[in-house]
Amino acid sequence: MLVDEFTDEDLRDRTLERGNPRQYVSGGMLGTFDFCPRCFEYVFLEGVKREVTEDVKLGSEYHRAMKEWVCGTRTSLEGLHPMVAEWVKWTVELEGRRAKRPGYHPPVMVERKFRSPDLLIEGHPDRVDWQDYERRTLAIVEYKTGHKVYERAVKMQLGFYGVLVSAVTGLEVERLVMINPRLKDVRIWELDESLVKMVARAVAKIRYAVAVDKFPRRCTVGKYRVCGLCDFNEVLDEMFPSEESEVR
Repeated sequence: MLVDEFTDEDLRDRTLERGNPRQYVSGGMLGTFDFCPRCFEYVFLEGVKREVTEDVKLGSEYHRAMKEWVCGTRTSLEGLHPMVAEWVKWTVELEGRRAKRPGYHPPVMVERKFRSPDLLIEGHPDRVDWQDYERRTLAIVEYKTGHKVYERAVKMQLGFYGVLVSAVTGLEVERLVMINPRLKDVRIWELDESLVKMVARAVAKIRYAVAVDKFPRRCTVGKYRVCGLCDFNEVLDEMFPSEESEVR
């Protein structure tokens, strides 16, 4: 079902109950769990808040600006951070070229909330577009503003939204699109059977971990720089055990 009774903040702030696998899983959970189950535990079970960096703030501003632009409530770049203004300008020009193609139709929905009681999954993709209006098939579009594209995580999140939107609307989702204006990068995937299975396995892993309450740390020095939630000395001890700890 399409729902309006929960907000973006609800999805970010809601925590899961330990030992109960019958809870709603959201799209943002998949990438975090795949990155590190212990990080997932901190964020989605203990409610630990990560630092809001300047990059995160810029990404949020870009998402808001693009929503306003697509919905017609913004028609200029006025008031935007210079970097965000550049990103919006590039994306609007990209969409302008796409709009000139035969068979183009405007986006169907922008940041609408979806929830499937049957699958117990929920989320809000950035955009739902018509892939083929005549055949009534859809495309999911996600904006990313990171310095690097983690293709596995992005593809899995888009696949999750594809499964969710298809379950709620009853329409087939054919195409998945990522737009990264920082990198001027557009990537397109098909929602095929292998990706649907990958999403199903990812959701099942989360449900199992919650049920048995086990979230092993899967950290590296590089991951720690991104996450920073664990005690760094514990991370080093696990990565480089001392002779004394090996004897124990």
